Amino acid sequence: SRFVAKCKIVTEKGVKKKLLRMRMTLRGFKDLNADRLVRCAATASRQSQRLISSEAACHDDWIIISIDVNKAFLQGLTYDELAKLTGEPGRQVALTLPKGAAEQLRKIPGYEDFDENFEVLECIKPGTGCVDAPRAFSLKFAQVAQSTELALVPTTFDVQLEIQHNGRELTALVGKHVDDVKIAGRKVNVLKIVAAIEKVFGPVSNSIKNGNCEDFTNCGVRHTVMPNGEVVPDQTHFSWGSRRSSLSRGMLSWTSV
Repeated sequence: SRFVAKCKIVTEKGVKKKLLRMRMTLRGFKDLNADRLVRCAATASRQSQRLISSEAACHDDWIIISIDVNKAFLQGLTYDELAKLTGEPGRQVALTLPKGAAEQLRKIPGYEDFDENFEVLECIKPGTGCVDAPRAFSLKFAQVAQSTELALVPTTFDVQLEIQHNGRELTALVGKHVDDVKIAGRKVNVLKIVAAIEKVFGPVSNSIKNGNCEDFTNCGVRHTVMPNGEVVPDQTHFSWGSRRSSLSRGMLSWTSV
Protein backbone atom coordinates (compact mmCIF):
# COMPACT_ATOMS: atom_id res chain seq x y z
CA SER A 1 0.00 0.00 0.00
CA ARG A 2 1.00 3.64 -0.27
CA PHE A 3 -0.26 7.05 0.80
CA VAL A 4 -1.77 9.33 -1.83
CA ALA A 5 -1.82 13.02 -0.90
CA LYS A 6 -4.49 15.43 -2.07
CA CYS A 7 -4.65 19.13 -1.31
CA LYS A 8 -8.10 20.69 -0.91
CA ILE A 9 -9.23 24.25 -0.26
CA VAL A 10 -11.86 24.43 2.49
CA THR A 11 -13.69 27.44 3.92
CA GLU A 12 -14.11 27.67 7.69
CA LYS A 13 -15.90 30.68 9.14
CA GLY A 14 -15.29 32.61 5.95
CA VAL A 15 -11.56 31.86 5.91
CA LYS A 16 -10.06 29.67 3.18
CA LYS A 17 -7.59 27.06 4.34
CA LYS A 18 -5.51 24.37 2.68
CA LEU A 19 -6.33 20.85 3.83
CA LEU A 20 -3.94 18.01 3.08
CA ARG A 21 -5.70 14.65 2.96
CA MET A 22 -3.70 11.42 3.01
CA ARG A 23 -5.43 8.33 1.61
CA MET A 24 -3.90 4.88 1.98
CA THR A 25 -4.34 2.96 -1.27
CA LEU A 26 -3.68 -0.71 -1.87
CA ARG A 27 -1.58 -1.69 -4.87
CA GLY A 28 -4.35 -3.66 -6.53
CA PHE A 29 -2.18 -4.64 -9.49
CA LYS A 30 -0.22 -6.91 -7.12
CA ASP A 31 -3.36 -8.90 -6.27
CA LEU A 32 -2.69 -12.40 -7.64
CA ASN A 33 -6.43 -12.95 -8.20
CA ALA A 34 -7.09 -9.58 -9.88
CA ASP A 35 -7.51 -11.05 -13.37
CA ARG A 36 -10.06 -13.60 -12.13
CA LEU A 37 -12.27 -11.21 -10.15
CA VAL A 38 -15.57 -9.79 -11.35
CA ARG A 39 -14.96 -6.13 -12.21
CA CYS A 40 -18.18 -4.19 -11.84
CA ALA A 41 -18.56 -0.44 -11.35
CA ALA A 42 -22.14 0.81 -11.23
CA THR A 43 -22.41 3.23 -14.14
CA ALA A 44 -25.72 4.37 -15.61
CA SER A 45 -25.80 4.76 -19.39
CA ARG A 46 -26.04 8.10 -21.21
CA GLN A 47 -29.65 7.35 -22.11
CA SER A 48 -30.46 6.81 -18.43
CA GLN A 49 -28.82 10.09 -17.44
CA ARG A 50 -30.83 11.92 -20.12
CA LEU A 51 -34.03 10.15 -19.09
CA ILE A 52 -33.67 11.36 -15.50
CA SER A 53 -33.25 14.97 -16.64
CA SER A 54 -36.11 14.60 -19.13
CA GLU A 55 -38.54 13.27 -16.53
CA ALA A 56 -37.56 16.04 -14.11
CA ALA A 57 -38.35 18.61 -16.82
CA CYS A 58 -41.74 17.02 -17.53
CA HIS A 59 -42.98 17.30 -13.92
CA ASP A 60 -43.54 20.73 -12.39
CA ASP A 61 -43.44 19.38 -8.82
CA TRP A 62 -40.16 17.46 -9.25
CA ILE A 63 -36.62 18.40 -8.24
CA ILE A 64 -33.29 17.03 -9.47
CA ILE A 65 -30.17 16.77 -7.31
CA SER A 66 -26.79 15.06 -7.17
CA ILE A 67 -25.22 13.38 -4.13
CA ASP A 68 -21.74 12.01 -3.50
CA VAL A 69 -21.17 9.24 -0.95
CA ASN A 70 -18.03 10.02 1.05
CA LYS A 71 -15.31 7.33 1.31
CA ALA A 72 -17.53 5.02 -0.73
CA PHE A 73 -15.00 2.24 -1.34
CA LEU A 74 -14.47 1.84 2.40
CA GLN A 75 -18.19 1.30 2.98
CA GLY A 76 -18.91 -1.65 0.74
CA LEU A 77 -19.78 -5.24 1.68
CA THR A 78 -17.25 -7.30 3.61
CA TYR A 79 -15.61 -10.34 2.04
CA ASP A 80 -17.83 -12.61 4.16
CA GLU A 81 -20.96 -10.74 3.04
CA LEU A 82 -19.85 -10.91 -0.60
CA ALA A 83 -19.32 -14.66 -0.40
CA LYS A 84 -22.71 -15.18 1.27
CA LEU A 85 -24.54 -12.97 -1.23
CA THR A 86 -22.91 -14.21 -4.44
CA GLY A 87 -22.04 -17.78 -3.51
CA GLU A 88 -18.46 -17.17 -4.60
CA PRO A 89 -15.50 -18.44 -2.54
CA GLY A 90 -14.40 -16.08 0.22
CA ARG A 91 -11.26 -14.03 -0.32
CA GLN A 92 -8.38 -13.41 2.04
CA VAL A 93 -6.48 -10.20 1.36
CA ALA A 94 -3.55 -8.86 3.37
CA LEU A 95 -1.48 -5.71 3.03
CA THR A 96 1.81 -4.27 4.14
CA LEU A 97 1.87 -0.72 5.45
CA PRO A 98 3.72 2.18 3.80
CA LYS A 99 7.08 3.05 5.28
CA GLY A 100 6.67 4.81 8.64
CA ALA A 101 2.96 4.00 9.05
CA ALA A 102 3.55 1.19 11.56
CA GLU A 103 4.82 3.74 14.07
CA GLN A 104 1.39 5.40 14.04
CA LEU A 105 -0.43 2.06 14.11
CA ARG A 106 1.33 1.10 17.34
CA LYS A 107 -0.39 4.05 19.05
CA ILE A 108 -3.75 2.28 18.64
CA PRO A 109 -4.74 0.03 21.58
CA GLY A 110 -4.15 -3.61 20.71
CA TYR A 111 -1.41 -2.90 18.17
CA GLU A 112 1.33 -1.79 20.57
CA ASP A 113 3.53 -4.80 19.68
CA PHE A 114 2.86 -4.78 15.93
CA ASP A 115 6.04 -5.64 14.01
CA GLU A 116 5.90 -4.71 10.32
CA ASN A 117 8.90 -6.96 9.63
CA PHE A 118 6.96 -10.13 10.44
CA GLU A 119 3.28 -9.13 10.41
CA VAL A 120 0.74 -7.84 7.89
CA LEU A 121 -2.81 -6.53 8.18
CA GLU A 122 -5.81 -8.48 6.91
CA CYS A 123 -8.64 -6.68 5.09
CA ILE A 124 -12.20 -7.52 6.15
CA LYS A 125 -13.51 -5.77 3.02
CA PRO A 126 -12.07 -4.58 -0.32
CA GLY A 127 -10.11 -1.38 0.20
CA THR A 128 -9.33 1.53 -2.06
CA GLY A 129 -7.19 0.17 -4.88
CA CYS A 130 -8.70 -3.34 -4.97
CA VAL A 131 -10.40 -4.17 -8.26
CA ASP A 132 -13.44 -5.60 -6.43
CA ALA A 133 -13.99 -2.51 -4.25
CA PRO A 134 -16.45 -0.80 -6.68
CA ARG A 135 -18.53 -3.96 -6.90
CA ALA A 136 -18.66 -4.36 -3.11
CA PHE A 137 -19.94 -0.80 -2.74
CA SER A 138 -22.42 -1.11 -5.62
CA LEU A 139 -23.98 -4.24 -4.14
CA LYS A 140 -24.39 -2.61 -0.74
CA PHE A 141 -25.86 0.55 -2.28
CA ALA A 142 -28.33 -1.60 -4.24
CA GLN A 143 -29.43 -3.26 -0.99
CA VAL A 144 -30.26 0.16 0.46
CA ALA A 145 -32.04 1.42 -2.67
CA GLN A 146 -34.07 -1.75 -3.16
CA SER A 147 -35.02 -2.13 0.51
CA THR A 148 -38.67 -2.14 1.56
CA GLU A 149 -38.24 1.40 2.87
CA LEU A 150 -37.43 2.88 -0.55
CA ALA A 151 -38.77 0.16 -2.88
CA LEU A 152 -36.65 1.30 -5.83
CA VAL A 153 -36.65 -1.19 -8.71
CA PRO A 154 -33.88 -1.54 -11.35
CA THR A 155 -35.10 -1.21 -14.93
CA THR A 156 -34.59 -3.98 -17.49
CA PHE A 157 -33.12 -1.35 -19.81
CA ASP A 158 -30.36 -0.40 -17.37
CA VAL A 159 -29.94 -1.99 -13.93
CA GLN A 160 -28.12 1.16 -12.71
CA LEU A 161 -31.29 3.18 -13.39
CA GLU A 162 -33.75 2.55 -10.58
CA ILE A 163 -37.33 3.84 -10.41
CA GLN A 164 -39.88 4.28 -7.67
CA HIS A 165 -43.66 4.12 -8.02
CA ASN A 166 -46.63 4.90 -5.83
CA GLY A 167 -49.19 2.61 -7.37
CA ARG A 168 -49.01 3.44 -11.08
CA GLU A 169 -47.54 6.90 -10.47
CA LEU A 170 -43.81 7.46 -11.04
CA THR A 171 -42.38 9.29 -8.03
CA ALA A 172 -38.57 9.14 -8.39
CA LEU A 173 -35.65 8.00 -10.55
CA VAL A 174 -32.09 7.25 -9.43
CA GLY A 175 -29.06 7.00 -11.73
CA LYS A 176 -25.83 5.63 -10.24
CA HIS A 177 -22.28 6.34 -11.33
CA VAL A 178 -20.36 4.45 -8.62
CA ASP A 179 -20.60 6.91 -5.68
CA ASP A 180 -22.02 9.87 -7.69
CA VAL A 181 -25.80 9.57 -7.75
CA LYS A 182 -28.33 11.71 -9.60
CA ILE A 183 -31.86 11.69 -8.21
CA ALA A 184 -35.02 13.22 -9.65
CA GLY A 185 -38.53 13.05 -8.24
CA ARG A 186 -41.00 14.65 -5.90
CA LYS A 187 -39.16 16.60 -3.22
CA VAL A 188 -40.53 14.50 -0.34
CA ASN A 189 -39.50 11.29 -2.11
CA VAL A 190 -36.03 12.61 -2.99
CA LEU A 191 -35.39 13.72 0.60
CA LYS A 192 -36.54 10.32 1.86
CA ILE A 193 -34.09 8.58 -0.46
CA VAL A 194 -31.23 10.82 0.69
CA ALA A 195 -32.12 10.23 4.35
CA ALA A 196 -32.12 6.44 3.86
CA ILE A 197 -28.71 6.58 2.17
CA GLU A 198 -27.25 8.75 4.94
CA LYS A 199 -28.59 6.34 7.57
CA VAL A 200 -26.29 3.64 6.16
CA PHE A 201 -23.35 5.54 4.64
CA GLY A 202 -23.28 8.65 6.81
CA PRO A 203 -23.63 12.30 5.68
CA VAL A 204 -23.37 12.72 1.91
CA SER A 205 -22.40 15.73 -0.17
CA ASN A 206 -25.49 16.97 -2.00
CA SER A 207 -26.73 19.93 -4.03
CA ILE A 208 -29.47 20.94 -1.59
CA LYS A 209 -28.57 24.05 0.40
CA ASN A 210 -30.98 25.64 2.88
CA GLY A 211 -33.83 23.61 1.42
CA ASN A 212 -33.16 24.80 -2.15
CA CYS A 213 -31.61 22.92 -5.07
CA GLU A 214 -28.38 24.47 -6.34
CA ASP A 215 -26.19 23.99 -9.41
CA PHE A 216 -24.28 20.72 -9.56
CA THR A 217 -22.04 18.71 -11.85
CA ASN A 218 -22.69 15.02 -12.43
CA CYS A 219 -20.75 12.77 -14.84
CA GLY A 220 -19.09 15.76 -16.49
CA VAL A 221 -22.40 17.55 -17.15
CA ARG A 222 -23.07 20.82 -15.31
CA HIS A 223 -26.71 21.33 -14.29
CA THR A 224 -27.60 25.00 -13.78
CA VAL A 225 -30.78 25.74 -11.84
CA MET A 226 -32.52 28.78 -13.34
CA PRO A 227 -34.61 31.30 -11.31
CA ASN A 228 -37.84 29.84 -12.76
CA GLY A 229 -36.87 26.36 -11.57
CA GLU A 230 -35.69 25.03 -14.94
CA VAL A 231 -32.44 23.06 -15.05
CA VAL A 232 -30.11 23.72 -18.00
CA PRO A 233 -27.37 21.12 -18.70
CA ASP A 234 -24.11 21.96 -20.46
CA GLN A 235 -20.49 20.83 -20.77
CA THR A 236 -18.96 24.25 -21.41
CA HIS A 237 -16.68 24.10 -18.37
CA PHE A 238 -15.67 20.53 -19.25
CA SER A 239 -14.77 21.50 -22.83
CA TRP A 240 -12.88 24.58 -21.66
CA GLY A 241 -10.96 22.52 -19.13
CA SER A 242 -9.98 20.04 -21.84
CA ARG A 243 -8.89 22.91 -24.11
CA ARG A 244 -6.76 24.47 -21.39
CA SER A 245 -5.18 21.08 -20.69
CA SER A 246 -4.42 20.65 -24.39
CA LEU A 247 -2.96 24.14 -24.58
CA SER A 248 -0.67 23.41 -21.65
CA ARG A 249 0.61 20.34 -23.51
CA GLY A 250 1.10 22.29 -26.74
CA MET A 251 -1.60 20.38 -28.61
CA LEU A 252 -3.61 23.47 -29.51
CA SER A 253 -2.66 27.03 -30.35
CA TRP A 254 -4.49 30.34 -30.65
CA THR A 255 -4.43 32.22 -33.96
CA SER A 256 -5.42 35.87 -34.39
CA VAL A 257 -7.96 36.54 -37.12
